[in-house]
Amino acid sequence: MHFYIKKQKSREKDLINELSHFLKYFNILLYIVCVVDIIMFLKKECKKTKTGMKTYIRIVESFRDDGVSKHRPIKNYGYLEDQEDPKAFMEMVNRELRVLDKHKDNDITIKIKSKDNLLNGPINIAYHYGYRYLESIYDYLKIDEFLNNHQQSLGGKNQYLISDIFKYLVFERILAPASKRKSLSNASYYYDKDFNFSLDDLYRSLDLIEPVYQDLQIHMRNQINALNIKKENQLYYDVTNYYCEIDLNDLADGLRKRGVSKEHRLSPIIGLGLFMDNNGLPVSFQLFPGNASESTTFISGLNEVKRVNNLSRVICVADKGINSLKNINYLVENKDGYLFSQILKGKKGKKYSDNMFNGGFTIITDDNGEVIYQYKTYIEKIKLTKTNGETYDVDQQVLIYYSKEHALMEKNKRDEQIDRALRSLQNNAYSVEHGYKRYILKDQNKKGIGINYELIKEEEKYDGYFCLITSETHLKHDEIKKIYSNLWEIEDTFRVTKTDLEFRPIYHYKQEHIISHFLICFTSLVVLRLLQYKLQQSNINLSPARIITVLKRMKLEKVSNDIYHLHSISGSRAYRELIEKGKTVYTNQLTQEDQIEKDLKLLYIAFGVEMDEAYVKVEKFNKYLKDIKFHTTTA
Repeated sequence: MHFYIKKQKSREKDLINELSHFLKYFNILLYIVCVVDIIMFLKKECKKTKTGMKTYIRIVESFRDDGVSKHRPIKNYGYLEDQEDPKAFMEMVNRELRVLDKHKDNDITIKIKSKDNLLNGPINIAYHYGYRYLESIYDYLKIDEFLNNHQQSLGGKNQYLISDIFKYLVFERILAPASKRKSLSNASYYYDKDFNFSLDDLYRSLDLIEPVYQDLQIHMRNQINALNIKKENQLYYDVTNYYCEIDLNDLADGLRKRGVSKEHRLSPIIGLGLFMDNNGLPVSFQLFPGNASESTTFISGLNEVKRVNNLSRVICVADKGINSLKNINYLVENKDGYLFSQILKGKKGKKYSDNMFNGGFTIITDDNGEVIYQYKTYIEKIKLTKTNGETYDVDQQVLIYYSKEHALMEKNKRDEQIDRALRSLQNNAYSVEHGYKRYILKDQNKKGIGINYELIKEEEKYDGYFCLITSETHLKHDEIKKIYSNLWEIEDTFRVTKTDLEFRPIYHYKQEHIISHFLICFTSLVVLRLLQYKLQQSNINLSPARIITVLKRMKLEKVSNDIYHLHSISGSRAYRELIEKGKTVYTNQLTQEDQIEKDLKLLYIAFGVEMDEAYVKVEKFNKYLKDIKFHTTTA
């Protein structure tokens, strides 16, 4: 049995390639009207299998190639006899077939008069248009205006605009992160953008941008503050470092220094301290030499952040790397607060671990009586020193808590490291690895002789326990946990900078170029996080990686002077039907194409625009781009 559906529709690459080759080899001046007749139908094929004859179900379409009728599969469904409910299965297949027919009345006739009437460049070149979502945020931040004013103050004698170069590099950092030289090769592939500058222009612009790297941060933050996004007085801070491709340690005051690398690299590194607000939006960054201690980097940027954001008092939230008496002294003297994680092991953590082992926990159990969580809080006095040398006591609250889930994670992680240590002993390769080395016992010649089981036993006592200290003595234990838990966003941000945005490696030699590089990277992070925040205002949670995937998919090909083919409109037709029927679709049921299609729809929802045509007229497409505007729900 066959179900026939006649489609008057252009198939994506077949038609485009046919036209492209035709015009390439024949410089015709004829009037061509291209209409492709496509017959789409449900096909049942009897096939011999190991278990006997079965009926294979697929949707195919017929087409003509050089006058020869051919078939190509659209979707394969498998064997009818393997389905639990063959009747329901066939009903589903027929529904999907009808979905394919949904747009049969929206045929486009492609008209090409001559090769001279085609747009510049080959027909099959793909142009970015997903950047427009980034640009809507970029425009709101008024970065072009800021940089143009800066360039005018320099005399405005350059033949290029540093604002164009900076914008292009921000977009490239998000869509296709690479070295500046490699990034330049993509400049001609942005739809309706004239990014026209040389590599020398690009490098010279970095010199011009560097002097305002702090002022631009302030400018962007002022624009964000104007959105009236609801903010708390917590300020999150963390530090990471990025390695340099150029293996050259700065001898004097430069940023490139060999230090303790987060990625255990021997290359020179550059430290970056990042402030974020409670919404996960970057506030500011500061750079420091790679050999600087984490605890010494904090104070230098705090006052500026408070001034720019008009904050009278903040609660600084950070991990144990920032937890020092010097920083606590500074915060308390300036009437600010703190919430730091506290080490439990070793000499520094002894008084807290002693209290931990003394009991007195409030215990939370499941229905079976097993402990899932327990905590204890208490007030302790700590001695601080004023700048004039006078000592005084202040109260701080201590929260110690235990999580069964966290304990299991720590145990599994340690078991993996012990396995690696055992393998290293067998291969005598323990000296070149990190992390697990502490479990290896060594003789006087530093040769591995076994596993340190006493150390393992000692560490096991701390599994699942965590300690926090805070100046906010009025906070309840769940409030402390909630505030501190937001610190994961800054940790996730560092992951994004190293994976999705590829802040490193740093290829630059000149310090001015290094600073400008990080300013470009920071701006790309601000734009991406603001896009993520806008989605969240519509209860849409997409990771930066998924956002970038969708934006990169948004490309077009110029079919003619009047018609564009949009690559982004190519996801699962079955998924489209499901959402139209109001059905629930679970993420683990989606293919990659399904997921991209889903995320694209969510992007449309958040911005209140939609383009659901694979082939679209230029006027309609340009209006769609114009309607993409950035705004947020205010507090």
